[in-house]
Amino acid sequence: MKNLKDMKNGCERQIFEPPLATQTLLTVRGFDDAGGRSGGIVAPQIVEVPANTVLFRLYHDSRRRFGEWWFTPYEMKQVLDYIGIKGAVTMERAEGKSYLHKMLAVRHDWSNNSPRHLDQFVSIRLNAPLKAYHGEADHAPDSGYNDMQKAHRFIDRHGVQRYMRQIYFPKFWQFQAAFTYMSHYPTDTVLNGAVERHRRGPLPFES
Repeated sequence: MKNLKDMKNGCERQIFEPPLATQTLLTVRGFDDAGGRSGGIVAPQIVEVPANTVLFRLYHDSRRRFGEWWFTPYEMKQVLDYIGIKGAVTMERAEGKSYLHKMLAVRHDWSNNSPRHLDQFVSIRLNAPLKAYHGEADHAPDSGYNDMQKAHRFIDRHGVQRYMRQIYFPKFWQFQAAFTYMSHYPTDTVLNGAVERHRRGPLPFES
């Protein structure tokens, strides 16, 4: 456990402290190496995600299964409750027009318009508390600002109209010892049930 703690602390210092802290913040805001910006998080805040937290991530490329963008079952449950119709969140997913694309402001062309886009989700459980960025999804224009994937608002359980909140773990592949893989399943048929099964109360930064 000491080795895990030392590894985690060392990686977090490298990512969240100078000189890399500025680059990390620009990345979470959606900026690429060329200075273009698309997507990301509005007004990101650094939070500590507690140990034993269950998190979900959508993907289609198995090489990116343990990527940087995640969400909690608690947050997705609020989105599902707002939409109200079981299964509606994944309708038109293959065409890039699903509620998942809209709520998360995920552009379909980021997958080269693959019909498999977001067709899988993975769940993990943290073995240790981890620092991350947290905040609401931002709009995602194309490189020429000719087409915009707008982040869609919803009304949460407190009656507040807002965008869906995401968790961003910079360079998450460096932290694989800090989480336990639980499962992965098809999004269209299993996401709703998995959210119900794993939902808990809000984390401290979600209340």
